[in-house]
Amino acid sequence: MADWIKEMEDDSEGEFVAFGDEDERILTVVSEPVKGVSRFKNPDGSEKTEYSFQVLVDDNPEKIKTWSVSARQALQQIVAIMKANNLKQITGEKLRVTTSGAGKDRRYIIRRIQPQKGQTKVEG
Repeated sequence: MADWIKEMEDDSEGEFVAFGDEDERILTVVSEPVKGVSRFKNPDGSEKTEYSFQVLVDDNPEKIKTWSVSARQALQQIVAIMKANNLKQITGEKLRVTTSGAGKDRRYIIRRIQPQKGQTKVEG
């Protein structure tokens, strides 16, 4: 079997982080977010803004993936984490992201995982 076929079978999620209806992932942020336009639209049909982060995912810490965030409440939680911890950047932070609900009713709970004693950032 060709190597690329095996890679596709082993990595059904591809280059992006995808959350299920009731899911939890540990993400280590390796880049500051890049602002872009979501493939999804706002209820009024206008373009929806999203922020894309490069992250390492707990189940595959060797491969950098893209985590795109457009849900306002998720973005607000990331900003709140940064403010509460006096962070000037999110790079190097480890986040526990939990989802509940499905589709448009999906909600995110994002919590910072505190660095181990003596560390200022989580090392990938």
